[in-house]
Amino acid sequence: MPTSRAASRPPAVNLSGASTLRSTNTAERIVEELRGLIATGKISKGARLPTERDLAGTYGVSPSTIREAIRALAVMGLVEVRHGSGTYVVEDTGALVRSSLITAMQMEGVQISEVLRLLSLINEQAASRAAERATPENLHALSEANNAVARGSTSREILDGVVSFLTALLECAHEPLLRVFGGFLIQLLDRIESDLFPDDAQFWRTLTGNAYEDRKAIIQAISQKNHDAVVQAVRKYHAGAIDLLETSSLETGSGSKLSDERFASLISSLITKR
Repeated sequence: MPTSRAASRPPAVNLSGASTLRSTNTAERIVEELRGLIATGKISKGARLPTERDLAGTYGVSPSTIREAIRALAVMGLVEVRHGSGTYVVEDTGALVRSSLITAMQMEGVQISEVLRLLSLINEQAASRAAERATPENLHALSEANNAVARGSTSREILDGVVSFLTALLECAHEPLLRVFGGFLIQLLDRIESDLFPDDAQFWRTLTGNAYEDRKAIIQAISQKNHDAVVQAVRKYHAGAIDLLETSSLETGSGSKLSDERFASLISSLITKR
C-alpha cells in the first residue's frame, strides 16, 4: 500500500515552551520569537513547524495572524512552505546570505572586478587556516576537483570543477563564516561567468588549464603546512584569474555593475535558488 504524503512527514517541532501572546501583540512578535528560536538552534534546520492551527493555539492568536507571520519568515528566507507537507526551516543558510548580500551589492553599485578581488581575499584567509587545519580528506577533495577541471569535456564540467576546487579550499579552513560568504561569492561568479563568456569548452579549457599548476601549488603548500607559501600560491592563482578575465580579447564586462539590467534575471535566479 503506498504511503501517503502526510504519513511520511517528519513530526513537527515541539513549541510547548512558547509564550501565549496577548491580543495586543501582532504577527511581528511571533515572527521575532520564531526567528530567535531558529537562529539559536532551538528549532533546528530542516525541522517542520506545527500547523497554522496548532501555532494559533500555542500563541493564542487567529490563524490569519499565523499566516502573516509565516509569510514574513518565508520572505526573510528562514522557512519554506511545501504545499501538502507543511512549513519547514530552511537547511541552506546560504540562501539568507544570497538575498541580503546581492541586494546590498546592487545598491552599492559593486563591480564584478570587485567581487573577484573580495573572493581572493577570502580565499587567502581560508588558505591561511587550511595550512593548519586541512585533513587528508580535504586534500583529496582538492586534488579530485583540480583533476576534474582538467578532465572536463564541456564548459559546464570545467566550471563545475573550478567551483568544486574553490569550495573545497573553503572547506579546508573549517570556518563556517568563510564557507558561507566565500561560497556565496563562488556561486555568484560562476553564474556571471557563464553568462558573460561563450559556452565553448576550448575557451574554458584554455582559461582554466593555464592555472592548473597554480591550483596544484596550493594543494602542495597546504599538504606541507606551509602557511606563507599557501597564501602566496592563492594570491598568485587569483591574480592570474583576474588578469585573464580582465585582459581577454572578449568583452568580459568585468567593470560591469551587479545593478546592471543585463544581470537582472541571473541575480533573481540566484536569490530564489533552494
